[in-house]
Amino acid sequence: MMKKRNLFLAIASVAILFSTSCSKDDDNTTAQVDTEALANSQNATEDENIPATTLEGGINIAGATKVTGLPPAPNSNLDFDMSGTKNEAFQRTGFDIVLSSNSTLEGAYIVFKDSEGNATGTYFDVPASAFGTSRNNSSRMATKAPMVNRRSRLMPPNNDIDVDFDSSIPAGQFCYAICVYDASEM
Repeated sequence: MMKKRNLFLAIASVAILFSTSCSKDDDNTTAQVDTEALANSQNATEDENIPATTLEGGINIAGATKVTGLPPAPNSNLDFDMSGTKNEAFQRTGFDIVLSSNSTLEGAYIVFKDSEGNATGTYFDVPASAFGTSRNNSSRMATKAPMVNRRSRLMPPNNDIDVDFDSSIPAGQFCYAICVYDASEM
């Protein structure tokens, strides 16, 4: 009778352990579904258009002058290259606009637009003195765009423009137009 009771207790213990482990698996499945739902929600948020009015108040470029209106129209063909057409930006941090040129640049005009093409009512006049050089700013760039930092070690030094966001810039999409100028076009 003692052996039957021990056997019964052993079977009951295994049954309790089995039901407990099944319960944990169910919780993990729920957590996995919740994680996937959160990721899908965040990805959908990143696809939303950031309005031009939000961009206008939430972007800063150190050393640049914010000017009301539209930037001057381009009037020549200065040589410059922007590696890639899409930059990744990070909330509360911003991004870097990386460009290279064989010309001696004196500055750049930058106007921000929502993803539908609506421009802000202001633009930034960024003098060359506000440009950084990728190799000299590698620690700052590492926090914003690690791929750009690695690329800059392989390519000649690029001029970069540090675009900062304040907390009003949400996740989403926007565009910008840039025009560079030299001393003869100022």
